[in-house]
Amino acid sequence: QQDERLNELKDTSEKQRFDNQIKRITSQVEDYIGKTTSQQRQLIRTYAPQLQSTDNYWLAYRRKTQQVARELFANRENNPEFVEQLTQLIKNPDGHRSSEHNRVSNQNSLIYATMLSELQAIMSDKQRRRLNKKIDQFVDDLDDLIGA
Repeated sequence: QQDERLNELKDTSEKQRFDNQIKRITSQVEDYIGKTTSQQRQLIRTYAPQLQSTDNYWLAYRRKTQQVARELFANRENNPEFVEQLTQLIKNPDGHRSSEHNRVSNQNSLIYATMLSELQAIMSDKQRRRLNKKIDQFVDDLDDLIGA
């Protein structure tokens, strides 16, 4: 699966990646607010080039995390801290991300948050209602999980 993703990344041109990124972001936004306007799509196209790809970092991180898990399971018989270490890996998988991966991810998060803030400012009333309904559904889900 990782090799397929790597091959997919290698076989995709920069323009294709950029176009795919815009489609992905637009789709994510539309999941929450409904159909986007041309002004909103233009805003997405303005911010998308500022987002740095984390694909290669993500692949390295996945490989590292899987390797650590394999090593843990391979040595579990002789490792009295197996349960604790496995629990830590499950609870904090990001501990195996490189500092550069974290830096780029944090930078992308700031850019994305700025874009979303600007999108929020130009949402229609209908889009706001839809977003609020989605947020209310998340709150209900969390309440259900907490109460369970």
